[in-house]
Amino acid sequence: MRVVLVTLAVVLFGCGRGMLRMREQVRAGYFTPGMHRKAFQAEWGPCAKTYTVAGEKNGVYAAWGAGVGSFSMGGRTNFVACEYPAHDVVLFFNGEQLSAWGPFAASQR
Repeated sequence: MRVVLVTLAVVLFGCGRGMLRMREQVRAGYFTPGMHRKAFQAEWGPCAKTYTVAGEKNGVYAAWGAGVGSFSMGGRTNFVACEYPAHDVVLFFNGEQLSAWGPFAASQR
């Protein structure tokens, strides 16, 4: 029982440290793909505006021998754009993870 509690404490501490590190990165303006959306929300609050952006068409293709069979699956990845005009940035999330970011266009202000 004691081993289970110690393991659980280590796991929870490690998860908490990861979020703290991401929040520090947000404060420093150092973004990396994969950062969690909650880190931005915890530091900057909710987005001023959110909307969905369709990504490029992607797919998975496979074939089994000379015309014996094939498999095809395609679709688009949708990203959630999150505007933070006060920080002059637009963040693009795939689920809860940061995928891309860019400057907040002056024409949108």
